[in-house]
Amino acid sequence: MVTLTDPLSQIEEGQRGLRARPFQREVKRVLDIAGAAAMLILLSPLLLLIALCVKLDDGGPVFYRRRVVGQRGEFDAFKFRTMRPDASVRLGQTDFPTDHLSDTRVIPT
Repeated sequence: MVTLTDPLSQIEEGQRGLRARPFQREVKRVLDIAGAAAMLILLSPLLLLIALCVKLDDGGPVFYRRRVVGQRGEFDAFKFRTMRPDASVRLGQTDFPTDHLSDTRVIPT
């Protein structure tokens, strides 16, 4: 007879709550990387189609790069560009009302 064990029973109690053993962290890391690589391969035709559509729309760059702060410091986050290439420059030259920008309920100061 096969006995199923509770996965949480194999996690040791640490100072800041539950912690996985080093081997379990390594296995999880390998599975995360393998899963991400598999999804990237499976989704690559769709990603190429999106990139082509963005490029053909206005000829600007396909990706938008933004510097963000994470748990381990700053890093560059990339995404497909969804706005005009010069959106950050044109932000001050908008034709729509911008009085909502001073509303602290929407954008805290």
